[in-house]
Amino acid sequence: YEHFYALLHRPDLPVYFAEAVFQQLKFAVDDQRIGQMLMNIIDEVPRFRSLAIGTIGERATIRGRVVSSREFDTVLRYAQDSEHEVRFEVAHALGKLGSRFVDWEQASREALARLQADPVARVSEKAGLALERMPVRRRSTDA
Repeated sequence: YEHFYALLHRPDLPVYFAEAVFQQLKFAVDDQRIGQMLMNIIDEVPRFRSLAIGTIGERATIRGRVVSSREFDTVLRYAQDSEHEVRFEVAHALGKLGSRFVDWEQASREALARLQADPVARVSEKAGLALERMPVRRRSTDA
């Protein structure tokens, strides 16, 4: 995977090639290594930040893939990014992460509610759609 990491740091890498790399990373089995790589790309390579965030969200939908709490925190941290494409991918990823992992549901819902007020229609619509698609879980009550 180091060759993918090095490629993604190349300033002349075409976007279509980066998209193909992220497609491969989505299905990669070494969860810890891939998770760390994606977090590094998010922090180090702003031009591919949205693709890396989207990949974390997509990995959450694949049976057998594990997404770490550090990855979730990294996605959350970019919910107020200046780039609308990054916020769009955050909304997309939080809908998937909050749906799959009960521990992250509340934080995902809160961030998505804030993203619904985003000034960019595409972002606010994605956040609303993500909230609508999240499962309604019954909370246990002590009687």
